[in-house]
Amino acid sequence: MDRELPRHDTDETSSNLIRLVKQMDQTAWHRLVDLYGPLVFSWCRRRGLDEERASEVTQRVFASVVKSIPRFQHGRPDETFRGWLRVITRNEVAMYYRQCEHCSELQVDGMTLEAIAQDDFDETSADIASESRELFLRAFSIIESEFEESTRQSFWMLVIDQRPVDVVAEALGLSAGAVRQAKYRVLKRLRDEFGDAIQ
Repeated sequence: MDRELPRHDTDETSSNLIRLVKQMDQTAWHRLVDLYGPLVFSWCRRRGLDEERASEVTQRVFASVVKSIPRFQHGRPDETFRGWLRVITRNEVAMYYRQCEHCSELQVDGMTLEAIAQDDFDETSADIASESRELFLRAFSIIESEFEESTRQSFWMLVIDQRPVDVVAEALGLSAGAVRQAKYRVLKRLRDEFGDAIQ
């Protein structure tokens, strides 16, 4: 299950999800938090926060997103929502440490917490691939109830498990065309709903 998942290139400047979040749509907001909450939490933990403090700072991050989302624009290929959110997270962690009276004396893996907060933690290609996979799987879990069981199974076996079309078709008692159509329908739904939000 460590194979690369398909990318969903889009010419849109923002996914439907981001567009609706900018319009303060509550359902879209909950989807965004469901999609990105675990990733933001993991970034906070990586910067030395324990679970309780990581949860607190994660809430601060999304409070900041609410205020800043109208200004987010996806202009260039290297300007992703995830990258923008990562900067907000780094800034909120740094602010937390600046406001923490005893944090300057603490260290994690030999680094002061102040240094950890300021560290950009350059992501490796493996980090990016792992995060992309997590986002893709969470995005699918958010929308999968919209599809029939055979469509969900076809998509999972074909895209996630990377099994050949004929093997999936035989296992599910479907035609190869039906399996391909299931993949197309789910990918289109993911692209329409999340687009560049899961890049």
